[in-house]
Amino acid sequence: MTIILATAWHPRGELDRFLKLLPLLQQAYSGIAISLPPETDTELVHRLQELTQVEVVITPDWSWGRSLALELALEFSGTHIQYVDFDRLLRWVETRQTEWEQILEAILEFDCLIIGRSTSSYKTHPQALIQTEAISNLVVSHLVGQPLDVSAGSKGFSRKACEYLVGNCEPGHALGTDAEWPLILKRAGFQVNSVTVDGLDWESADRFREKAADHQSQKNEAEIYDADPKNWARRVDVAMEIVRVGFETVNKEFVPLSEQEGINFEGSSVPDAEDFDIEAVFDAEDYLYFYQETLTPERTQMEVDALVRELSLDEACSILDLACGFGRHANALAALGHSVIGVDLIPGFLEVARREAQELHLPTKYIQADMRRIDFNQEFDHVLLLFTSFGYFEDDDNQLVLENVRRALKPGGLFVFETHNRDVFLKRLQPFMVTEKGEDLMIDRGNFDTTTGRWYNRRIVIRDGARKDKPFFVRLYYPSEIEELVTKAGMQVHKMFAGYDSQQFSDVSRSMVIIAKKPEAK
Repeated sequence: MTIILATAWHPRGELDRFLKLLPLLQQAYSGIAISLPPETDTELVHRLQELTQVEVVITPDWSWGRSLALELALEFSGTHIQYVDFDRLLRWVETRQTEWEQILEAILEFDCLIIGRSTSSYKTHPQALIQTEAISNLVVSHLVGQPLDVSAGSKGFSRKACEYLVGNCEPGHALGTDAEWPLILKRAGFQVNSVTVDGLDWESADRFREKAADHQSQKNEAEIYDADPKNWARRVDVAMEIVRVGFETVNKEFVPLSEQEGINFEGSSVPDAEDFDIEAVFDAEDYLYFYQETLTPERTQMEVDALVRELSLDEACSILDLACGFGRHANALAALGHSVIGVDLIPGFLEVARREAQELHLPTKYIQADMRRIDFNQEFDHVLLLFTSFGYFEDDDNQLVLENVRRALKPGGLFVFETHNRDVFLKRLQPFMVTEKGEDLMIDRGNFDTTTGRWYNRRIVIRDGARKDKPFFVRLYYPSEIEELVTKAGMQVHKMFAGYDSQQFSDVSRSMVIIAKKPEAK
């Protein structure tokens, strides 16, 4: 059995200390997952990224640190995860290495081990912490049903427990995780255990020092800390946050451990297909708001040039553009003299596409329809399904789309579609991605379900202070699976590219641009 380290670091001059301890940490942990706040110095990030066994994630806000460190830790192989605040870890290993090693052994015995402070360790803290944490610890202990010191900054979890936490916690609770994590696991049916140690004594006196502060320095810094009323106010706020999150967690519904069939323990709760609300995910206003800067006229022209080149669109022909969106390809191709029909399910996209076609005096025809329900019969020279729009349905329906395409094509017609290359996509996948536009955010947090081959994205859009949940999934395929699907639909893969620059597809290509051909009439 092996342990992965998950840690949130707010850098305050600890790098040299960390590098000195790194060989020891690499020997103790199978992987080191570090979360850093968004303002972290770029040079520090680069130095950490060069280290072996170390992975780094930059959080959109410091309050996400603990949650994203846990999520990143699951990218490593290991049976257990220890979460510990970075500054506390350094002091613990420097001052009480043997005790730290003993706790690592103890973590392997439990699903959840809350690591608290001994009486002597607790006394090293300022009174502002001692008195306020006494209240939050008392409340959380009452809610959990057993005495716990939850604010010592370290917990141990089995992989199963950690995956359950990642699947049932929303990031942003910051220090509220002290209450949230043990309460969620307790309510799910995991056993919560505890232990106290000397090594989690007060760490803040160590900041910007070459090594851990001695006892007298700790005492002096604690007195200075207590002399500032602002520190007392902040610690009251922290205690209130822990208590608030504790009560919120008690009132939430969770899937018990005994009913966990619907849980994907590779990352998070897997939603049912019914949870995918296509109209919400592809709401035209939100979608264009966040994507318009990416979908530039220059990008569209490059993609249309590739279509003209690879499909030999020198003479006017008939084209069906499925999932046409707001018509960026359809209108561009119509402007070249082709007869184009665009199909999309989202009225908002079609409204934008029609408006542009009218403004440019283009004859593009737009139809609101589900590509699973179209019934064209040998009407088109070419069919398009671009911008990774394939794979958003159940497997049988994805196959049906290809069969509908084959039916819509004239004999010898070509079908161009684009999708992700499964292996490369997953290797490069980050635990989350944040798109910012002014004060607004689009947050993508995904996990992959190996059983279904689907990547589930728990997308959150925050605009004008209002939150919208837009969960969806997309089926990821191996190149060999794509070839099988195309063949089953009655076509053959004619060409496969890595992108719109016509570079040949290879094992390291992130995307697949596939050109399939319908057989010539006999």
